[in-house]
Formats: sequence, C-alpha cells, structure tokens
Amino acid sequence: MRLYSFVKALSFLPLVPAAVISAQQYPITVLHEFPNPTWLDSSAVRHNGDVLITSATTNQIFLVRPRNPKVAITVARIPNANGANGIAELEKDVFYINGANFSVATGPVLGSYGVWKLDFRGTSPKLSLVTMLPDVQIANGIARMHPTNNTHVLISDSWGGSIIRVNVVTGEYTTVMKMDLMLTQPGMDIGVSVLRTRGSYLFFNQWGVSLQRIPFSTTTGEATGSPETIVSLMAHSYILSNDGTKAWMSSNSLNALQEIDIVNRRWRTVVQNQTDFITPTGAALGRKDGKDVVYIVTGGGYNFATGQSVSGGKLVRVDVA
Repeated sequence: MRLYSFVKALSFLPLVPAAVISAQQYPITVLHEFPNPTWLDSSAVRHNGDVLITSATTNQIFLVRPRNPKVAITVARIPNANGANGIAELEKDVFYINGANFSVATGPVLGSYGVWKLDFRGTSPKLSLVTMLPDVQIANGIARMHPTNNTHVLISDSWGGSIIRVNVVTGEYTTVMKMDLMLTQPGMDIGVSVLRTRGSYLFFNQWGVSLQRIPFSTTTGEATGSPETIVSLMAHSYILSNDGTKAWMSSNSLNALQEIDIVNRRWRTVVQNQTDFITPTGAALGRKDGKDVVYIVTGGGYNFATGQSVSGGKLVRVDVA
C-alpha cells in the first residue's frame, strides 16, 4: 500500500547508492486516464493481455484492454471496503486481492482486511471472500509461492513487519516470516510491501528504502536463509522480468521508474519527471502482445490528507525493449 505513506513521501530525499549506471529514457504511452481524483494502487495482467487494476480510493476492480483502452470496465466491487491493494494470479484467470477500509486520520481500519478471489473462468467475473484477516494491520503485497502451488498465497503485513501464508481453499492463515528488516524503517510509514517470488527466492521491498530477497521454502513459505540487499533506492513497487535478471521499480515520490540489474546489483532511471508519470505505483509485466512492456499505474499526485490531486490515476505503457 502506497497511500498512507504518500502524505509524507514528497519530503523524503532519495538515497544515493554507489551502483548507479547511466540513465536512458524509455518511451511511455498513456493508455487510460481515470477520473480525478483516483489513486490507482496495483495491477496484474490476464493471459489475454487485459490489465486488472486496484485502487486505494475506491472498492472497484477495473479492467482495461490495451488494444482498446478508452473504457475502464468495473469487473467487481469489494464489499464493506473503500480501497484495495495487492493483486496476484494464482492459477489461470483466478486472481486474489487484498481489500479494506482506510481512514486518513488513523490509517487502515484494523479488522477490515480481507482476501478476495476474483474468478474469470465463468461467463462473468465472480468475486468471493476467501477469509478475513482480523489481526493483520496492513495486508499489502500478495504473491504466489510457486507456479505449481494453486493453494497458497503470501501476503505482507506492512505494519506488522511480517509475511503470512494464506490457504485460499480453507481460509486458514499463519505467519511464516517476521523480522526487524520488515518493520517500518526510520522516516517511513510502512515496512515490507510488494512481494514477488522467483524460484527459491522471495523478493520484497522495504517501502522507500531498498529491494531485498531472501531464500525461502516454496512448500511452507518460511525463510531458509538470511535476506540480502539487491539495491538501495526509493522503492515503492516493482515487477521482476520473466528471466529474473531484472526488475522495474516505481518511485512515486520521485515520479520515476528504475531498471534494476539484479545480477550485478546496479540500477538506472529509465523514466522520470514525465507529465504523465506522476506518483507511479503498481507495476506489471505485459503478456501476449505486450511481452516487452511494463504497465505502470499512477496515483495522479493524489494527497490523501487534503483530497487534492494533480490528475486522475493513469495506466501507462512503458516499452522496455
């Protein structure tokens, strides 16, 4: 979740790691602009190339077709929630989403978080509750454990400094990782955020601080070793390349997208200070016709304390090849 922290984010100075390589601007295309104000939070891409988008300012789940992006279709509304965070596909056309109620004054409402299943396999999308998470403070990032595991997802608790494993069939959940590194870091409002898995590694970002990875059991979700820092930078959301050698990281307080060389632990800024790239948030890889594309959603500069925004959130295509 980026929304709670954005109130302070613009005052942060960026970290300056040594392993920075020269910048290159990648071309961007705005596919769709949502009404002002709309803060878009996370995204995922269906097998047919359609982009699913969550929002921190509405309980609607949107679908945009990149080939015909003029219309954003509402495919579901999360009951008893005013926003949603992470979204991940567990099996073909079956997605899982975190949704909750949020207050600007106090942050997320404890006990309001739930995990929801969005199933596109029928004649129309079907939304159903998997489980409520009454003791989770901020259910944020969500990821599958392994490509062959259709039963469990991992979810980050950004205030609790932990990762939980959820059985999407039974609704049972348990904490599988908890460490100081995942807690809120000095000067930030949340800790562990977006989760991705690649082989026997779980990747996570410390919000606004760094990209990390840790070896883990793809059976239990528990750590099997110590975390290691990939890069230190203003890390808000990211997506891994298909081969796992790169990542693209959004830095919403810098209006920037960084390309990370995971193998050599270096990064470069590939999009920054674009008029149409204000507060980039969630990142997703293109599929089908968009395999050399990263889709970024934005918050439009929305300020949750004042309700003011520069523009509506946008779905932006970044050509990375």
